[in-house]
Amino acid sequence: MKAEYILGSIFVILAVSIYYLGLLDTPTEPFVNTADSLNFAYVKRKGDFSHLSEGFNSAKKIITSVKDIRCKRGVGVFFDDPSTVDAVDLRWWVGFVIPDDIELKNALSTYDNITVLSIPPEKAVRSYFPWKSFLSPMMGPSYVYPILEKYISENGYEFNTSVEIYDEDIGLIEYRIYQNDFTLEW
Repeated sequence: MKAEYILGSIFVILAVSIYYLGLLDTPTEPFVNTADSLNFAYVKRKGDFSHLSEGFNSAKKIITSVKDIRCKRGVGVFFDDPSTVDAVDLRWWVGFVIPDDIELKNALSTYDNITVLSIPPEKAVRSYFPWKSFLSPMMGPSYVYPILEKYISENGYEFNTSVEIYDEDIGLIEYRIYQNDFTLEW
C-alpha cells in the first residue's frame, strides 16, 4: 500500500512537471503574412547558444541605463543552423524590443556595443510556441523550426533570416523566418 502511494505520488508529480515545463506543447500551424514592424536594440555575438542569457543581460543593462523602461519582449536573430555550423562559429544577435522613440534610439546609438534596428513590415513565415517555463525558449526551436522548414519547402518559398520574439507576459514565443528579398546582414 505504501509503495503504491509513493508510485502514485511520483506519477502525479511527473505529470504536473511535464505539463508545467511545456514538454507536451506544440507550435501553431505555420502561416505566411506581413509581420508587424519591429524596433529593437541588440548586442552582436558569436559562439555557443549557451551564452544567450549573457547577451540578453548585456543588452538590458545598456538599454535600462539609458532610459528607465521595462525590457519585457526579448528578440533573438539567428544567422546559422546549429546542426550544420560548429557552436563556436554560430552568429546571433539578442536584445529587446524598444519603443519607437527617436531620443532613445539616438542615445543608444552612442554606445559601441549595442545596435538599434527597425525592421519594417515584411513578409514572413510565422509560428507561435507557448511560453510556459524557463525551458520554453530552449525547447521551442526543436519543435518549431522543423515545421517551418517543411512548410517553406512544401510551398516553394525562399526564406532566410530567423527572428524569435520572446514575450513572457503573454506566454508566447513568435518565430519569424523572413523572405529572401529581406536580409539582415551579420
